[in-house]
Amino acid sequence: MRERAAQETALVRAFEEADPAGLLLSAGERNSATAGARVLGGSEEGRAGERARLLLERLDVAVPGLGRVRRCTRLAPALLVPVTIVALAMGIATNALGPQRHVSLLAFPLLGLLAWNLAVYPVSFLFFLRRVGGTQPGGHGADAPSMPGGGRFFVWLGEWAFAHAGGPDPDRAVVAADALAQYGRVWREAAAPLMRARLRMLLHTGAAMMVLGAILGMYLRGLSLAYEATWESTFLSPEHVAVLLRVVLGPAATLLDVTLPDAMMLGAMRAAGGAVPAANWIHMWALTAGAVVIVPRLLLALLAGLIARARAQAVPIAPLAGSFRALASEDRGKGARVDIVPYSYAMPTRETDAALGFAHEVVGRAAVARILPVVDYGAGTPMVCDGEAATCVLVVFALVQSPELEVHGDFLSNLQATVPEARLLVVVDRSPWRLRFGTTEDERAGERQRAWDRVVREVGLTTTHLDLGTEIQLDTMALASEGERAGRE
Repeated sequence: MRERAAQETALVRAFEEADPAGLLLSAGERNSATAGARVLGGSEEGRAGERARLLLERLDVAVPGLGRVRRCTRLAPALLVPVTIVALAMGIATNALGPQRHVSLLAFPLLGLLAWNLAVYPVSFLFFLRRVGGTQPGGHGADAPSMPGGGRFFVWLGEWAFAHAGGPDPDRAVVAADALAQYGRVWREAAAPLMRARLRMLLHTGAAMMVLGAILGMYLRGLSLAYEATWESTFLSPEHVAVLLRVVLGPAATLLDVTLPDAMMLGAMRAAGGAVPAANWIHMWALTAGAVVIVPRLLLALLAGLIARARAQAVPIAPLAGSFRALASEDRGKGARVDIVPYSYAMPTRETDAALGFAHEVVGRAAVARILPVVDYGAGTPMVCDGEAATCVLVVFALVQSPELEVHGDFLSNLQATVPEARLLVVVDRSPWRLRFGTTEDERAGERQRAWDRVVREVGLTTTHLDLGTEIQLDTMALASEGERAGRE
């Protein structure tokens, strides 16, 4: 999806999933936005973007700080302007010529900037090779595992956003905080490649502009003040300095048709009264800095900008995941078959109906879904391959079960081998836990969910945590897409 639509979709979906009671978005508002987006028609991305826009109009009223939240969680291209201005100002302020009207050839600030940039280029190239070679993770979709450690910031961001609503409401504040935490996890993973490209663009531009500012500062000061070139060193001899200058300034001297001083002349420059006019040295340093820093950095910034532009057109947020599956066409899933496999869990009628509804939401309303007999604990794989092969196999575990890699993990691995062509989904149902413990064991429930996540990840799958016993409308309320809640705390 395009960046703006993807961000708005991820944000709205997080609020819907965190707000099953409709405290911030009522069922009527969600249905109205769904109907409005369907009237629009067009592509899945277009319909999802329109539904998100319509619901954000209502959310912005209920949580006025959301506009700031969206801006804070984007590295907008408009930042290029202030970065350019600040970097230019810093470069001009460096006073590369020095305060004593003597241009020291060895203490020249530009020499340090050149050395730094020459060290950065190979490191950047190595990182590029790692990404191309696949040893460094690339972009993550909306269903990628969450990166740890960032949830607290987004919880605080949600509370801060809701504080702008004009009056404290603990229940609504909890919804906002939970929604922002979930949005942060999904958006951080989906937009990470785009943000990295933009950050590289800003850093390359800033480096180029800082050196350009230093060069401009040299010429501005040189217009009104007379500078002379000299050098001093405790450790370097004139012979060493002559070699250094030939390496660093030799190409610029050749282009400017300037003869670099030899060791004898450098010795005279170091002697008292041996300074020479600095104009040629300023020209050589400016030309060298432009060739070594400014031009390469601007080219790298342009490349990063083009990459960011391409990634901004395809942010990996699924347009019809979660609550946005309500936008799917009625014939979606036609010809598909879903086998629902309860593992050591005899699902009551309500949970069975909810599992069937979830299967239709995932694969499509036109898919044929069936409930297979309960698989006993420790038993082998069920008969999911009789007749027409299943398009999708949905395994349902109960949260009250303790996950075991040697039992549940082996079962899932064997099932993957049995139906290699089918899409395999794992749902952990919280309703038996809720009926047994109520809400008094939420911390333990969270620990048990994370235990299930670890076991399921070991076999290369992700977990969807649902409460199939709650009375929810699957086409209007938020359903977690595969893996979106895998790391939720």
